Amino acid sequence: MMKNKRQPASWPVVAGVAAVAALMGFGVARVLLPGNGPVPAKAADAQAASEAAAAKPAGPREVRIPTQYLAAANIAVEPVASVGVGSEILAPA
Repeated sequence: MMKNKRQPASWPVVAGVAAVAALMGFGVARVLLPGNGPVPAKAADAQAASEAAAAKPAGPREVRIPTQYLAAANIAVEPVASVGVGSEILAPA
């Protein structure tokens, strides 16, 4: 009968393999992410790009939540005053 001569890996070896795998994954992610595109060659191109980004709408200015959802979650709402809102927030304990 043959004996199993395989020894279990020690924790430093496992930690080293995990660290190498993490570094490789980080490197691959840095290369493949779309944020690493080419930089505009001219200052005018950079300025045009920033103006185009500023011209995009900022997003919705109002959040609309149906009344049924608020009632189901037992959330009471009221109009917001200009000052002192932080001290008046009521939450169920």
